[in-house]
Amino acid sequence: MLETLPFDPADYLDSEEGFEAYLADARLDGAVALSRAVEVVARARALIASVSNAPTRNVAEPAAPRFSPD
Repeated sequence: MLETLPFDPADYLDSEEGFEAYLADARLDGAVALSRAVEVVARARALIASVSNAPTRNVAEPAAPRFSPD
């Protein structure tokens, strides 16, 4: 049996232009669709913020080995 995962458009919105287009399209479908689209855009912005605030390290430099005393 094929397993599927739920689709979340917030995972694919990554720019202000994308947000604007998504909201404009939802507005044509009515108030309920626009309300849902606003929630999706808010989630997308939160995802972008969480990724941009995540600590990073230079992957070209290997991490220092950590040894624990036995």
